[in-house]
Amino acid sequence: MDHATLGRVRAVPHKDAALSPKIGLPTGTIILTLDGALPVEYLCAGDLVITRAGARVLRDLTPCRSGDFRLEFDQPEVIYADGQQLCSDSCQPH
Repeated sequence: MDHATLGRVRAVPHKDAALSPKIGLPTGTIILTLDGALPVEYLCAGDLVITRAGARVLRDLTPCRSGDFRLEFDQPEVIYADGQQLCSDSCQPH
């Protein structure tokens, strides 16, 4: 890794459904919140999740049959999880 990319995260296009919170995040995925970095399974509705647009209220956390978790916000958001930018719903990273 060179100095130009050190500390940066890559944007993940929404079409990469395997990494989209709309499909689900695996247990243990670290999500940045105002309370610190937490595993997705520790989140609750009402928590403030750090997004590209700032802190946003998590409206719902839905467990999927696969054991993954789906995050829901009032509008599409880019969230930070495990060092990557991920899209919720139908957003496109800039």
